[in-house]
Amino acid sequence: MKNCYYFFIYLSILSLISCSKESDIQIIERKIIGTWNWTESNGGFSGVSHHTPENTGDEIHFIFNKEKIFNKIMNQQTILTTNYSISRGKSILFGNEYDFLIINYRYDLPDTIMYQKMRYIILKIDDELILEEDVFDGYTHRFEKIKN
Repeated sequence: MKNCYYFFIYLSILSLISCSKESDIQIIERKIIGTWNWTESNGGFSGVSHHTPENTGDEIHFIFNKEKIFNKIMNQQTILTTNYSISRGKSILFGNEYDFLIINYRYDLPDTIMYQKMRYIILKIDDELILEEDVFDGYTHRFEKIKN
């Protein structure tokens, strides 16, 4: 009977620990919420393009909220409001498993509206966000989190 009692306590503690642990996706979803200031983008077809706010004249912010709404602000104008998601999957570039940020971009064309999902490999997320486009000839983008 005593062994059953200890076994029951062990299972109870184990279930509490496993239920309260955040998944990697939940941690990223929590960390990404806020406003991110673009600092640079590198890459492109030749792999040597280097863009910054200083050499483009553009101030860009990415804003993510808890409701999974994404806003792209360029020079103090909202140029995109759409949804985003975080997932884990295999990269088409590298073939390895990564955490991804997926943004559903909207393009207003003369005859139609087109949506295209862009998958970004999340290389780093803390006070700095580093995203690599999961496409050939893509860019790596760096952002700093704006403290409120």
